[in-house]
Amino acid sequence: GVNRGRLSRLEVCYDEASIRENPLFWERFVKGSGVKTVDLTGQSVAGAAVREGFITVTGEGGDQLFGCMKMSHCFQGAKAPMDPRVKHFAKGLEERWEVTLVPSLSDAGLLCSHEKSWLEWISPQLAQCPLPVVSTFDILWWLNFSMRWQ
Repeated sequence: GVNRGRLSRLEVCYDEASIRENPLFWERFVKGSGVKTVDLTGQSVAGAAVREGFITVTGEGGDQLFGCMKMSHCFQGAKAPMDPRVKHFAKGLEERWEVTLVPSLSDAGLLCSHEKSWLEWISPQLAQCPLPVVSTFDILWWLNFSMRWQ
C-alpha cells in the first residue's frame, strides 16, 4: 500500500491544463488522495513549481522539441493548420529532417546562430545514433531518446 508518512511530504502542483492532459491520473492518484495540492492556474507551472527547499519532479516541463502534443497537428497532412511555424512539416515524418526541422527551428527563432553552425553543433550527437538519421521521424526519435531524461 501507500506509505502515508511519505505521501504527506508530497505536494502536487498543477493547473487546469494538467488535469485536461491526464484526467485519469488526476482522478485516480491526486483528487481526494490526501496529497497536498497547489493550483497554479494562471501561473507558469514550470516556474512556480521549482522552489527552494523542494525537490521538483516534472512530467515533461517544457516538453522537449516543442512539445509532443503541440507538434502532433503538424503531421496531419492537408488537415494541418497553416501555422507558419509548422509549415515545414506538411510533407510528414518521412521527409528529410534538413527540410523540416532546421527551417522550422530557424523560423521559430530557436537557432542561436546560422543554420550551418547549428548543424555543426548537432552533428556529433547525430553521429552517436546506432541507425542512420535521415528522416524527420529519425531525428525526432533520436533527439528525444538521447537528449531527454525523465
